[in-house]
Amino acid sequence: MAEFIAIPVGQGDAFYLERDGHTILVDGGKNKSAFPGVFCRVTGKDSINTLVCTHNDSDHANGIIGYLNSAMRCDELWLPGRWLEVLPDVLQPIEKVIRLVCEEISEMSARDCASALRIFSNLPNDDHSSFAGESSSRERRPLGSTDEELLGRKEEKLDCGGWPLSMISCLENAENWGDEPVVGHWGWHWHTYHYGSLHGRLTGFVIEAASRIREAALLAFQHGISIRWFEYCPSAPSGGLVGILTPVNAKEIFAMRRRCKTSLTDALSLTVANQESLVFWSPPTSDMPGVLFNADSDLVGVSLSSELENAIATAPHHGSDDNANTYAVVIRDAAGCDSTMTWVRSDCRSRTRPGEVYLGQVGKRYCTLCRPKNTERHKPTREVRFISQSRQWIPDIESRECECKRAV
Repeated sequence: MAEFIAIPVGQGDAFYLERDGHTILVDGGKNKSAFPGVFCRVTGKDSINTLVCTHNDSDHANGIIGYLNSAMRCDELWLPGRWLEVLPDVLQPIEKVIRLVCEEISEMSARDCASALRIFSNLPNDDHSSFAGESSSRERRPLGSTDEELLGRKEEKLDCGGWPLSMISCLENAENWGDEPVVGHWGWHWHTYHYGSLHGRLTGFVIEAASRIREAALLAFQHGISIRWFEYCPSAPSGGLVGILTPVNAKEIFAMRRRCKTSLTDALSLTVANQESLVFWSPPTSDMPGVLFNADSDLVGVSLSSELENAIATAPHHGSDDNANTYAVVIRDAAGCDSTMTWVRSDCRSRTRPGEVYLGQVGKRYCTLCRPKNTERHKPTREVRFISQSRQWIPDIESRECECKRAV
C-alpha cells in the first residue's frame, strides 16, 4: 500500500510519497523553522530516503533547508543542476558575492531590472527569455541550454557523494552566511542604491537566491548526504530511481560545468525561474497509480508517460492560470483518461489562485486551502492524504474535495 500526502505548509509546496518501502519528500514550503515539526506531525517520520528540491524559489526551497538543518535525516538530496553551476561562486565570502552582484546590476538598465524582477518574483515572462536588454553589453541567452551552447565548457567529474573534488576544501571551510551577515552588509548596499529602487530590490533577490543554494549545499555536505544533480533538459530526460521516481524534464548529470559567459546574476535567475522547475514522475504499480510532481513548471517541450490513468498530479504553481499549458499537456498525453486523474493543490490564502483553468479540470480536485466566498472566512490549511488500493488513490475521511469559489 502506498501513501501520498500534501503537507499543509501554508505558502508553497510540500508533497510526501511512500511507496515500495521508499519515502520521498518533494519540496518543503516557505517556512524554514516550522517545516520540520509539521512534517513529523503529518507523516509520523523523522527520516526519509529521497529529498527533492525542484527549484530555487523560497516557497519550495526554504522548507528543504529547514529539514536539512533539523535532527531529521535523508539518504539522498536531489537538486537542480543549475545550483551546481553557481556553487563555486556562492561558496565565496559574502563580501565578494555582494560586490560582484552589485557591479553586475549597476550596469543593467531599468528595463533589464524590471524583467529580472519578474523572474525572481515568479511572474510570467511572455517571451520566456532571460532579462535581455538591448542596451546591455553583457552577453545573454534564453532560458535553457542547447547542446551547442554546452560544447566546449570545462567539466569536472563528481565524487561518489555528488561533489566536485575542487570544491571539497571550500565546502569544508565555508560557513553559513546566516541572516545577520547579510543584514549587516545592507548598509553598504543601500548607500550604493536608493532604497526601494529596481536595482536595490533586484540585488536583494539575487543575494537571497545565492544564500539558499549555499546553505542547502553546506548542510548536505556537513551531514554527509549524497547529492544527485538534475539539469533541465525536457527533450531527453534520464536518471533518477527507475520504477520509483524519475525526471520528466531533466537529465541526471555526473560532472560540474563551469559557468561561462553568463553573469552570476543571470545564472542565479535561472535557478529561480519557473520554466526550469524540475518535474518528476513516480510510475504506477499493480496496486498504485502514478504521481506527477509538477512543481511550478508549465511542461513546455515535455512528453508525459502514457500511464496517467487514475494518477495524482500536483497543481502547477498552486493552480495559477499562468501555468495553463501544464493542463493542456496532461490532457494531450493522458489520451482520454484525464477525467480519472486527481489534481492536488497546495497554497496559502490567495485572491487569484486557483485560476479558472484549474477549476475547469474534469478530474477530481483537492486543496490544502480552498478559497471561500467573499462573505466567508478562510478555514485553516489541512493535509490532503491518499492511500492506494486496487490501482486507485483513495482519500482519507478528512480529505474533502475542492470547495474553491471562483474569483469575482
